[in-house]
Amino acid sequence: MLGLIEVFSMERNGETPRGSVEIYIEASMNMRLTSRSVRGKLNLETLKMTTRSPQYFVQSELDDASYLSFDMLQRIVNGILKRGVPIPIHPLFKLQKPTLTFIERSMLLETNFDLNPNLIRQLTSEKLT
Repeated sequence: MLGLIEVFSMERNGETPRGSVEIYIEASMNMRLTSRSVRGKLNLETLKMTTRSPQYFVQSELDDASYLSFDMLQRIVNGILKRGVPIPIHPLFKLQKPTLTFIERSMLLETNFDLNPNLIRQLTSEKLT
């Protein structure tokens, strides 16, 4: 994954651009998908920051920042993934054998589903006025 960090300074007359840094991340992830959430574990392989503005960001300092933030970033992401990312689904539906496919910049969730019979009974027994 390649990203760009742009830094601005806030002044009385507005924002002034100060520089930019490219950030390159390589990672692999094992995921487990349940009917209610996605859980996983990230293995960060590469984290590299490259200056685009050497007058503001010294490359050796960015190398140090990459090294120091590597483990912290991996721990933060793994903490989130360990708790699980919920799949927002109405209680009326129960997902059956969901599959997740990665497409460029997105994920596709495909599944069959069962309807919750108790909720169906509850909904259909109500009188409509």
